[in-house]
Amino acid sequence: MKIPSLINLATALAIATASGSVAASCNVRPGLASDTTQTIVKLAVRNSSAVFTGQVTAIEYIPAEDQQVKGRKMQVVKLATGTWWKGTPSEQITLHTNIPRDADGTDYIVSTEYRYEVGRSYLIYATSAGGHLYADGCTRTRKLAAATGDITELDALKAQAN
Repeated sequence: MKIPSLINLATALAIATASGSVAASCNVRPGLASDTTQTIVKLAVRNSSAVFTGQVTAIEYIPAEDQQVKGRKMQVVKLATGTWWKGTPSEQITLHTNIPRDADGTDYIVSTEYRYEVGRSYLIYATSAGGHLYADGCTRTRKLAAATGDITELDALKAQAN
């Protein structure tokens, strides 16, 4: 690796860490100044397995499928769903996260994970891996109250498809 590349990488990491920017630490296409909400939403839908609204009903920990650490559990988020724009509609969904909890109760903060709250409603852009849905901070997932522009575009995309 060339030294300038290493310096640029270190600088980007420092900025992402200092700013708390999840997107900076994700492997996503950066937004361009010329991108419209319509363009960004279209790209997010194309990269998602499911797009829907949901209210968090519970946050639980289930045994990790990979037991490299004995007793490790992984966080799952249960949601009552509302409107669906992509995917197979279901009244309830369980999103898996990459937030582990060890047997002693220690949780590990993962910078790219989205932090859900029980009782809050979200617009979810979920991806699928290993038979599970995930919607982390690298997706366009956001609190429903901050998603009005996306919802307008999602409705327009749905209308165009019909």
